[in-house]
Amino acid sequence: MERKGGRLDIDDPATFTEYFKSLYDLSRADSRNRELLDAIREMNFLNVAKLYKIIDNGTISVVTPWSQETFTELAREIRAGRLTRGWIQRARGLTVNIFPPQRDAPEWGRLEPVRIATDKDAVDWFLLNASDNYDEFVGIRFQKGLALMEG
Repeated sequence: MERKGGRLDIDDPATFTEYFKSLYDLSRADSRNRELLDAIREMNFLNVAKLYKIIDNGTISVVTPWSQETFTELAREIRAGRLTRGWIQRARGLTVNIFPPQRDAPEWGRLEPVRIATDKDAVDWFLLNASDNYDEFVGIRFQKGLALMEG
C-alpha cells in the first residue's frame, strides 16, 4: 500500500479503508486469486482454506493431551471418522500451533496426522501421540533436557 510522500497517516480512516480493500481484493489477475475464485465457485472448501491465507505462517495445528480425558475422546473420534468443523471446534482448547519439524526429524513420529477423508490425511492437523512430549506449563517440547528452571 503506497501513500503520497511514502507516509501512512494512522489517524486517517481512509488509510484503513484502502488497506482492507487491497487485502481482500480478489479481482487482481494473479494465478493464486484465479485458483481461489475457482475453488469458491466449486465450493471446494479444502482448496479455499489452502489458498486463502491472510498470513502465511507455515505452522501446523497439534492437538495436545492438556486434558487427557478430552484428548482421548477426540483421538478416538478422529481415528474412527474424519475431520469436521465440530471436531475442530472441540479440539481448539487443546490445540497449539507449531512450526513443523524437519521431515527427517524423529519428532514426526510423535505426530499422528488427522484424517480428512477415507484415504487422505490433513497436512496441517495432528495429534500429539507422545504425552511425555507435553508439559502443561511449557507446552510441546521435543528436545530432551528442556525443563523448567526452578529457583
